[in-house]
Amino acid sequence: MMFLIFMNIDVLSSKIIISARIIRTIGAVGCWILWVKVFYWMRLFKATAHFITLIFTTIYDVRVFTLMLCIIIIAFANFFFVVNLNTNQGVATTTTSHDGYYYVPDYTLPKPLNALMSTYMMSLGEFDYGGYGIGPDIYIVWIFFVLGTFLMLVVFMNMLIAIMSDTFSTVLAIKDENALKEQANLIDDFIWLVDLTKEFHGKKHIIVLTPDVSINQQQEDLGNEINLLGMQLSKKTDSSLTTMQKRMDAFEKNNRMMHKTGQANLMKIKKMLFDMKAEQKKKEAEHKKKEEEEAKEKADKEDDKENKDEDDE
Repeated sequence: MMFLIFMNIDVLSSKIIISARIIRTIGAVGCWILWVKVFYWMRLFKATAHFITLIFTTIYDVRVFTLMLCIIIIAFANFFFVVNLNTNQGVATTTTSHDGYYYVPDYTLPKPLNALMSTYMMSLGEFDYGGYGIGPDIYIVWIFFVLGTFLMLVVFMNMLIAIMSDTFSTVLAIKDENALKEQANLIDDFIWLVDLTKEFHGKKHIIVLTPDVSINQQQEDLGNEINLLGMQLSKKTDSSLTTMQKRMDAFEKNNRMMHKTGQANLMKIKKMLFDMKAEQKKKEAEHKKKEEEEAKEKADKEDDKENKDEDDE
């Protein structure tokens, strides 16, 4: 927009107010912004919508790491800037010679910015150590060069990869929800095109859908929530199984006690029946003996009576 405005100003005016170089520079920035705008419209498609969320989420998640990276870059840039003042020329140069050396290459920037740019390129793996061969500080410079490459390339870059991988996994786990969210946000951006008063005229109720608080507002991982629910369910299941096992053990114990008690009662009943049978046999034997005695006594009486009758005759 500004590019067109500046072109119209130059066309309508009788003299050049804004140079063509400035207009081309602004136009280049405008072209870049137009290409970036393509990402905005990628939210229309489900296949690319969740990547927009991934980009913004990644930028948000690395905010603290970016601060730490800037601090370590400034620290090494400060060291190389100060040490570079001990060189023969005292300024940055991109060529080496026998009578001159450098520790910070010349990027046609002010000296502090040259040091920052050199350290930033070092963190990306782009080295320019052609001027490290001579000079009074070559040993300390080489030590800090190795230390800087190890910290910025190995440690910090791997930390960045780990953070981005974790963010990617989190966003990918709910990519369908993120895609719908981006499409809803795109619709919300153009909601002003719809006359809501006309659309909802005569409507008594409006249904409002809000995003899940646990996923969108608190930025919690859905996978962690599922794992947490699984752990809680597993604990409840284990507790139920433990309670059931205890009840089964108690039931088995009671069953054994009842069986043992039943056996004891059965032995008592058997003993009582045995005693009753023995008592009955004893009574029967006594009764039989008594009957025999009575029969014998009766027979004796009859014999005595017969003998008496015979005597009387």
